[in-house]
Amino acid sequence: MKKIGFDIDGTITSKPCLTLSRMRIPCPLIRFAIKLYCPEINERVVNLIKIYKKRGDKVILISSRPKKVKLLTKKYLIKKGIPFDEILFVGNGPNAWIRKVIEVRKAEIDIFYDDDEKVIQALKKNRIKSILVIGEDFS
Repeated sequence: MKKIGFDIDGTITSKPCLTLSRMRIPCPLIRFAIKLYCPEINERVVNLIKIYKKRGDKVILISSRPKKVKLLTKKYLIKKGIPFDEILFVGNGPNAWIRKVIEVRKAEIDIFYDDDEKVIQALKKNRIKSILVIGEDFS
């Protein structure tokens, strides 16, 4: 069994969720913001997640979304039929990508998919297999 990691915004979703990780949304408006601004899922990535799960691999999602949207994010993923074993939130801010790299290392992820080149390059420097997701393409 391998541990496979995925980013959410721009990787599982077709576009960043209006950069929720950088938004400062009052709590009562978070549900509205996620419903309104979260785009459709990236079907190729979701199909890949399902293949990993069927194979018996552990799927861990690591997101730069703020921790206050954890429950709503879980509900959104479940509603969209996206399987996962664990979800980690590193919070928002200018160094969120660094915290994400640290979490990938701590979780001992074997392969990580992300749309952020900084994350991919940092993981490669740490000898963690990482794949850049650009739209529906992988590189």
